[in-house]
Amino acid sequence: MAELDLENPEHLCELLRRSLPGFDEETAARVGAHVEALERSDNDIFGMVGAGRRHPEAPAEQLPPDAQAGQAPDDLPLDLGGEGQLIEAPGSGLELGRVLARRGWTELDRVAAKGHHEIYTLVAKHIRRKPIRAGFTANCQSVRVRLPLAKPAKDAFIGTWIGTVEAKDHLAFSVEQVASYYERACGERPSLARVDLITGPRFRGRRFSPVSIYLAYRSAEAHAKPCFYLLEGGSASGKAQAMYVSRSIETGIKSKAKFAFTPFACASNWYDGGLAMSEDLSEPACVYLKAAQTRDGHREYLQISVTYARDHQLERVAHPFEQQIEAALRVTAIADEARCQLEVGAGGVLQHSLGPMVKSMIPWDERPNGTTTPQERDQFCGCPKTS
Repeated sequence: MAELDLENPEHLCELLRRSLPGFDEETAARVGAHVEALERSDNDIFGMVGAGRRHPEAPAEQLPPDAQAGQAPDDLPLDLGGEGQLIEAPGSGLELGRVLARRGWTELDRVAAKGHHEIYTLVAKHIRRKPIRAGFTANCQSVRVRLPLAKPAKDAFIGTWIGTVEAKDHLAFSVEQVASYYERACGERPSLARVDLITGPRFRGRRFSPVSIYLAYRSAEAHAKPCFYLLEGGSASGKAQAMYVSRSIETGIKSKAKFAFTPFACASNWYDGGLAMSEDLSEPACVYLKAAQTRDGHREYLQISVTYARDHQLERVAHPFEQQIEAALRVTAIADEARCQLEVGAGGVLQHSLGPMVKSMIPWDERPNGTTTPQERDQFCGCPKTS
């Protein structure tokens, strides 16, 4: 592939499969359904996609024709999100644990859910110092939902305007499960009345949520303060991979990574970070971490901070496909500059043709730069090959 066509499903499929873990079974047919997301994106990275087909004056969220005609939800197409049992949304006046028998989440359901949940804009700042220097800032969205007390069915989900929060996408989806994670990590079982999950939902069948936050409460009162939190790490394909437990709301987390988000990472690396809350403890303010190859922080290679801000005037749902393609492009550019050979089948030679182009064309806080020795590549291109 000498040039990348961001409107070609075959090219986009190849980019995902060769650049990021978790996309080995991606297909051009699945990708093709989402090319329009890049055409409609307001992300500068995709400014050249679909040139001439944008209409800034058009509404960011248009009702589907059937919804405008007033048809019932069951007569409308699914948004490709949840299909199964819908957990009643908080604020409806019904018992939170109640599960309704539903055929699925429709476009009319989704549009009608606007304003029913707290939505956050996330700004993620990445600073890489090994094996080369690079920095960038990326944006995504999360929604806040309240989990049921007991573990629901595997196909349970909570429907929101920006997507469906689905049980199958998480390692814990109930108050009981969060209490069990805490008990295993800290040796005592907490008495909890409520857990709020802040996460990237599934939209149009795709999901991108590198970090999700669980806030645990001893009281179900609206103004209660959280007593501890969990952070859930996920892959770029949307699969939950690891849970990290804090002892209290003020305590940080030091843990093995347990999975590799990019080809440069290793499951045996260490994360040192945590969650900073707003002054009144009502909202997440920032998730932060430093990634290193040893528990004591030796050979630190990456710093990440993700700030959270309530978005009361959100106009557009950011498609997870946008974030997945952006992540793949950045990995390709960094790999090429660092001379980290992405594995064939999960990497290949794609980086050598695309890397320089991506490095020069998309926005960076610090463009990938530096030279690496064979020893540095052995140390930082994936799991260390030297001690």
